[in-house]
Amino acid sequence: MYRELARLPIRLKKEIPGFVGNRLQCAFNDQATYLVQQGVIDPTDLDDLVRASLGIRWATVGPSVRR
Repeated sequence: MYRELARLPIRLKKEIPGFVGNRLQCAFNDQATYLVQQGVIDPTDLDDLVRASLGIRWATVGPSVRR
């Protein structure tokens, strides 16, 4: 059913509270907020950085390196 809706079903090896994607996004958002609060980067520059690097990489190959 999910493939018919142009979705990619992912099978987890065990149950955990919450959704895996949401947990990863929360960790990313926590670190992004910390970097802005510490004055390391401005929010606008952070958005540009993610769009120009991580967003492109994650969209094509995902966040992990397969060996």
